Amino acid sequence: MKNYIKDYFIRLCFGLLSIGVIFGLGHAFNIPSLKEGDIGRNLWLVPIAIISGWGGWYLYRKLIKTDK
Repeated sequence: MKNYIKDYFIRLCFGLLSIGVIFGLGHAFNIPSLKEGDIGRNLWLVPIAIISGWGGWYLYRKLIKTDK
């Protein structure tokens, strides 16, 4: 039996990590649209978080886990 909750937690972690990196770069390079925190202007982060979550989960499965 697969552990689905663990898989979704891994996706969540990678998605949140990618958003944290984007906001960190926004503060480092002084990008005002990322620093203000207006949710309407930052909705483009949702697809990036979803894609990076699935991508991180895929890399975790292929590179870290040895069982199939």
